[in-house]
Amino acid sequence: MAGSNGSKELTINEPMPGNHGFFTPVQSPLAGSLLSMYDESVPVPQIFEPITIRSTTFQNRIWVSPMCQYSCPKKGELTDWHLVQLGSYASRGASFTICEATAVSPEGRNTMEDAGLWTVSQVPSFRRVVKFIHSQGQKAGIQLQHCGRKASVTAPWLGHRPAKKEENGFPDDLISPSNLPYKNDGTWPTPTAMTKEMIQKSIGDFVNAAKLAVEAGFDVIEIHGAHGYLIHQFCSPLTNKRTDEYGGCFENRARFALEVVQGIRAAIPDTTSLFYRISATDWIPDRESWTPEQSVRLCQLLQPLEVDLIDVSSGGLVPDQQLPPLHPGYQAHLSQEIKDRVPGLLTGSVGVIRDGKTAEDVVASNKADVVIIAREFARNPSLVLNIAMGLPGTRLGAFRAYFFGYFVCTAGFLFGYDTGIVGGILEFKSYRNDFGYKDQTTVSAVMVSLQNVGAFLSALAIFSVSERYGRKKTVQAAMTVFCLGVVLQVVPSHSLTCFYIGRFVAGLGLGAGTAVVPAYNAEMAPKEIRGKLGSGMQWLFALGVMLSYWIDYAVKITLPVSSKQWQIPVGLQMVPAGVLGLGLCAMPESVRWLAKKGRFDEAWESLKWMRASEGPEVKAEFNEIRVGLEEELRATEGFNKRELLEPANRYRLLLAFFMFCGQQCTGMTALAYFGPQFFKLLVGNNTNQSLLITGLFGAEKFITVGIYILFFSEMWGRKPTLWISALLMAGCFIIVTIVKETTPAPDAKATPAGIGMVAMIFLTNSIYQFSWGPLPWPYTTEIFPTRIRAVGTSVAVSTQWLFNFLFSLVTRYMMDSWGSYVFLFYAVLDIIMAIIVFFFVKETKGKSLEEMETIFNSRAAFDVDAVRRETLDADKVNVQHKSVDYT
Repeated sequence: MAGSNGSKELTINEPMPGNHGFFTPVQSPLAGSLLSMYDESVPVPQIFEPITIRSTTFQNRIWVSPMCQYSCPKKGELTDWHLVQLGSYASRGASFTICEATAVSPEGRNTMEDAGLWTVSQVPSFRRVVKFIHSQGQKAGIQLQHCGRKASVTAPWLGHRPAKKEENGFPDDLISPSNLPYKNDGTWPTPTAMTKEMIQKSIGDFVNAAKLAVEAGFDVIEIHGAHGYLIHQFCSPLTNKRTDEYGGCFENRARFALEVVQGIRAAIPDTTSLFYRISATDWIPDRESWTPEQSVRLCQLLQPLEVDLIDVSSGGLVPDQQLPPLHPGYQAHLSQEIKDRVPGLLTGSVGVIRDGKTAEDVVASNKADVVIIAREFARNPSLVLNIAMGLPGTRLGAFRAYFFGYFVCTAGFLFGYDTGIVGGILEFKSYRNDFGYKDQTTVSAVMVSLQNVGAFLSALAIFSVSERYGRKKTVQAAMTVFCLGVVLQVVPSHSLTCFYIGRFVAGLGLGAGTAVVPAYNAEMAPKEIRGKLGSGMQWLFALGVMLSYWIDYAVKITLPVSSKQWQIPVGLQMVPAGVLGLGLCAMPESVRWLAKKGRFDEAWESLKWMRASEGPEVKAEFNEIRVGLEEELRATEGFNKRELLEPANRYRLLLAFFMFCGQQCTGMTALAYFGPQFFKLLVGNNTNQSLLITGLFGAEKFITVGIYILFFSEMWGRKPTLWISALLMAGCFIIVTIVKETTPAPDAKATPAGIGMVAMIFLTNSIYQFSWGPLPWPYTTEIFPTRIRAVGTSVAVSTQWLFNFLFSLVTRYMMDSWGSYVFLFYAVLDIIMAIIVFFFVKETKGKSLEEMETIFNSRAAFDVDAVRRETLDADKVNVQHKSVDYT
């Protein structure tokens, strides 16, 4: 970032052109210009690409929206406050600053201290501000308004109520297209319905103010036709009940706005740009009102009148408007609709745009040509610079987030690999020869269940270790224990007891790792991709399953019958476990764990490394973490296990319990353990064929979960994905049961019925990988506050191991005694899960970890988005210079 008015090479310190009354040097390039990207492979963000409108070029697309200051004591004249406030934006890189909504007549003011431009005597105060903005090489605009029935009120900090005469108000002078007060509560004055003469006078006032604005030197004039002010009152059927040529049909209601535009355009030079601010909707769905469709029609009429840009806002007309949840860029779709349907007309988007990521998304996705920001500039006049500072680290920060997230999810790979090898080695003659057993059903059940018992116990107990020593050291210790268990399994003892002990010990390490990693990951991941990174546990799990299947298949068909045939698949587990344990030495500790321990300097360094930036967005995130932790610690000092039984936490715990219970109830983990045995049930007693199908099953598992994580993980809500997928899986299992029971028993050769059943299992697997496979991992870490996240996640993951143990223990026996009805059993469980999700699970997608407290203290499971609602005045920002809040 730097500063200037062109590409001219400077040899001396030349003054900025223009009679400014003081010396300001030419800067080259202009403040707010992007000089270069630190990473040249990253394309220049579109918000820093220049845009030219008529003869005026703006070096970036981050503009300052009009903000009422309520600070004009002399009949609308600007003061030193405005010079400092508006000048600070220009000097810090805002290419275009729009002066606050300025009344075109005395009775058009919102408050008695609003800016006004209706007489020549007011022009010098505006010209002084414009000169300073121009001295910085930037452009200045003014928004012209008449408040109509919303005029004569007090400032927001005085309650935003009608101002009485003794308070210098003018309640008797209010005008509107119809005599309808803003509120029908008896406190708001009833405006006078405007006569045609009054309408023509008001149009003349707008034209006069535009001429004075040109005299003051403004580059752009914006007409305020939004937020329930006079022009908006004419346009909307909610406030316009006239029956003459200015009321009734759409064309008549739009007439006043069009005549104002025509008058101003004819009165100002061709070089002066003309913008129009519109409320694209009244947010009143239950009665006739102003809608996006009517906004498009109005814009189609404004374009031929040489309006250059539509500043798209919404609402403000009536007090009972039904605003949607106010999230960053929540009005961008309104701008996009106008831009798409009125080709060639430029648009600007406003509304909760607080950071560079949101701003760039709006412009880069063609939702608007520029972003016009208010509150964030008021909080941070250096917003343009700070956005630029945050850009160079974006790619590196994203790389680190993804690399870290998927690296620690190696624990999921181990889980999957260990799960997958069991079914294969049980089919090896070499394994049966070495251990000399005959009851394969019992051996397979004990082999799997013992590991799950160890995992269950360690997952349940590991939270205290994790809380004391940190996430990083706990995972490293878990990998060490896991490797010890693998060694006990591969030693040539020919003793099932030794092998069983090894399975149990490995389970201890595996359970601890899978319990801590999700919390570790969630506490480090940016919230925008937390679901994607959290779902990495399932993707790596699927990769582990797939590789174990193919390794089992490879050693079966390539190696002679010997101990190596089963020792190689089992022993290979130590490689990823060692990589994870040693690799964590180069990784930072959890930001939130460090902050929770009061080690804020280390926490800040950890977050800076993860985000590859120390810009304002990262500082804001760190501040959010600190504030969230401080609030949690203040609420209850000293953790007690009884906290888990507090109402909000109890609900969280039950949901976490259900998530992993449900994951096992789908039947897909049982299929992963005993894939060869399941496929033998469907296609016949051919070991090589069943191992091959199992390998393909694992490959499909890995590919589908990868597709989900890469393209869909942050697209769909958690809740609908879970209940819809459960019903789809139930349908697939029911079809398999019907086909199996109505067709002849399979032999060693493939049959159409067998192929069809395998296809349905593969389809079920795909559905699972898009839902119950990945989602429980991020969901259970999202719902717990930092104070109980470790213990909550520990309990949740231990639930996974508990039900893993139960289903792995009984599934082989069910297969032997029930046959194909085992699929019907899982179908019934899937239907039950869908019902529970629909009625009791809360949506968490896109919410910060600090927002979850509000979500789980809300009353309804059905309307968690309501927690995002904010009470915002659509018209103005409280920046009274006597007590400005920049926090």
